[in-house]
Amino acid sequence: MVFKMLNKKSLCLIMALLILPVVLFSEENSNDSKEHEEEYFGIVPFAIPFYTPETSFGVGAALVLYNYADKDRSLRADGLEVEVFGTVKKQFEARLAGDKYFQRNMFRATGEMSANIFPSNFYGTGSDVKKSDKEEYEQNSFSFEGGILAHIFKNMYVGPYCEFSRFKMTDTENGGLLDRELYKGSDGTAATGFGGFAEYDNRDSEFFPRKGFLLSAKSLFYRKQFGSEYNFSKSEFDYKQFFNIAGDHVIGVEGYLYNSFGDVPWQKLGELGGQELMRGYEEGKFRDKTYAAAQIEYRFPIVWRLTGSIFASAGNVSDEISNFERDEMKYSFGAGLRCILDKEEHIPLRLDFAMNKDFDEPSIYFGLLEAF
Repeated sequence: MVFKMLNKKSLCLIMALLILPVVLFSEENSNDSKEHEEEYFGIVPFAIPFYTPETSFGVGAALVLYNYADKDRSLRADGLEVEVFGTVKKQFEARLAGDKYFQRNMFRATGEMSANIFPSNFYGTGSDVKKSDKEEYEQNSFSFEGGILAHIFKNMYVGPYCEFSRFKMTDTENGGLLDRELYKGSDGTAATGFGGFAEYDNRDSEFFPRKGFLLSAKSLFYRKQFGSEYNFSKSEFDYKQFFNIAGDHVIGVEGYLYNSFGDVPWQKLGELGGQELMRGYEEGKFRDKTYAAAQIEYRFPIVWRLTGSIFASAGNVSDEISNFERDEMKYSFGAGLRCILDKEEHIPLRLDFAMNKDFDEPSIYFGLLEAF
C-alpha cells in the first residue's frame, strides 16, 4: 500500500539520497587525512532539495559547527546551526541557533533567531478540525529567544530567558476565520515575554546520544508592559531518554507538554505535527492552548555511513489539560534513512517517511540532525 502511494516526488527524493554516498565518499577520504587537532572542531555543510507536507518542494542549505574549548572533549561543545530555505510555495526561512559556553562550562549562552515569509494554511483551533476548514494566509515574522544560564551542579543549568516575536499578516482568505478576525492575532501581533529556563542533560552526545536523558523546562510571561499586544503565559516541558541496546542500536523516547494561559494569539498556540514530533501530521493543522505528545524511535546501523530508524508517536491538543479526549488522540508512525555526514560527532542527513492514523499520503521529511 505504501509503495502505491509514493508519487514521483517521493521517488525523486529517494534517488537524491541514494547519490549522497558518492558525493560523501571523497569527503570521507579527505577527513581521514586531517590532523588530530582538527577533531575538536568541525563544520558540516549541506545543500539539497527537500519536501515536507507544510512546504511542498523546496531547496535548503544548512551547516552545523561545533567546537570543544581548550581542545578538551570532556567539556560541552559550542554549537551553531545555520539554515536557509525557499520553496515553490514562495516560503522563505532563515534560522540561526546555537550555544556558547564560558569558563569551562560554568556559563552558557543559548539562543535562536529566525525570519520567515511563510504562506501557509489555517484550520482553526481544536482537535476536531477538518480538511474542509482549510484557508490560506500569508504572514511575515521575526523572532528571537535566548538566555544566559549558570551551571548549578553536575549537568544542570538554570537562568533567565526571554522571547521577542513580531508577526505581520500580509494576506488572508476573503470571508475566512482570519479575515473576520475571529482569533486573537488575526491581523498580526507582537509578543514579548520574560521568564526562566532550566535544563538537566547527562546524554553522552548532543548529536547522536546512545544513553542518558535530557529534561528541560521553560516558562515565559508575556505582558503589554513588555511590548506584547496580549497578556498571556506559556510553559514547555521536554523529556528525552536514550537506551543503548548494543553498538549503535539505540532506542529513544520523548515526552513533550506545551501549556498556555490567558489571551493567547493563535501564532503562540501549541502546534501538533512537523518534522521533529508527531511526524506524519501537517504542522499547525491541529493547534490549541495545550499540546501533549510522546514518541519512540529505534535507530540502527545498516552499512557504511547509512543508518535507519523506525518510529511511532501519539499526541493531541486541547483548550486545557483536563479536556483531552482519548477518542480524538492522533497517532503516526514511519521509518527513515540517515547518511552520516560527520563520523566523529555522528551528524546525519535525515530522510523520514511518516503516516498518520488516517493513512493519508505519506509525509516526507528531509533535514539535518536527528528528529530528537
